[in-house]
Amino acid sequence: MNHPVSASPRVCDLWKKLLPAISLLMIWVSPASGMGVILPMYGNTTSQFAAAEAAARRVPLIAVFNPDNGPGGSKRASYATWVNRIKAAGGQVVGYISTDYTNVDIGDVQSQMNSYSSWYGVNGYFLDEMHYTSSKLAYYKSANTYAKGKGKFIVGNPGSGISSTYLQAAQILITFENPVGSGWGGASGGGDSSRYGAMPYSAGNLGSLVSQGASKNYGWIYVTNHGEPDPFGNLPSYWEQELQAVEALNAPPLPAALPADKFFVSQLTPLPGGGVSITLPAVGRRRYGIQVSPDLTSWKQALTPDTVPVASEITPAQDGSVTLRAAPIVGAGTVFYRAVDLDALAGR
Repeated sequence: MNHPVSASPRVCDLWKKLLPAISLLMIWVSPASGMGVILPMYGNTTSQFAAAEAAARRVPLIAVFNPDNGPGGSKRASYATWVNRIKAAGGQVVGYISTDYTNVDIGDVQSQMNSYSSWYGVNGYFLDEMHYTSSKLAYYKSANTYAKGKGKFIVGNPGSGISSTYLQAAQILITFENPVGSGWGGASGGGDSSRYGAMPYSAGNLGSLVSQGASKNYGWIYVTNHGEPDPFGNLPSYWEQELQAVEALNAPPLPAALPADKFFVSQLTPLPGGGVSITLPAVGRRRYGIQVSPDLTSWKQALTPDTVPVASEITPAQDGSVTLRAAPIVGAGTVFYRAVDLDALAGR
């Protein structure tokens, strides 16, 4: 998935300068480019718009914009302002268009595309009520060709399993939009996960649904506890938890082990409420700890999570591996963690 992340070039350049000199592996808690959130903003509420803007700074985001079951009869300046803000934050916005299973004339679909583009400058279009039979593919291919001619992309929503030939008509297919209790019918199967999305609703608890979606090869997800008749008019009660779950899936992978020097990390596990758990490889009975930094220039000892009785600084009772946990930094954006041999750092 291609999503702008404004901090990445600066961080990558700094990484290249520092890594050879100090043998340090840095954990960057930041906007990610793995699993993304597809957020339907059907309520057109300030809370939904603001949530989309904030989320776009943390995870890959596609916001589905639906002024009036389509673009409506005229431009609304306040909506245009929000679309621009979400895009400026790094998100992408797609305009909702119902195709009513091809009962809407293709000329009308194209007219709605024109309105969305001229009034709101959207990145693409969300074609809802997409038919799923091969005999209707030509209709959607025509819509896709028109969108591409305008420099836009298509998210198609059949809401259930569909032939992979429909990837010719959309860049992303939503192949599951049902109550979560119905299971994951319509899972995308193999192929590029960034081409498939799921929108399970009536999920009383978030639980492991985000990671389940990833295991089903969905690259885009939105889970909500709301159900019919209006599952997408309001944010889910666990919205922040959902974002954190996506951020955890997007955490960068680490090698099994690194050469042990003053700074080293073996395995990173993001904690549910933020922060990290770091497991060091075979180590001696020395002092080890986790330090944090907002900018890679000044470091301080990390705090221990209140509910986890494993310190952010520890001396193992015997030779072997050791696990340390560090709490998140409240109010911080980009945060760096490093595991440290404190004795080596002190020259011992």
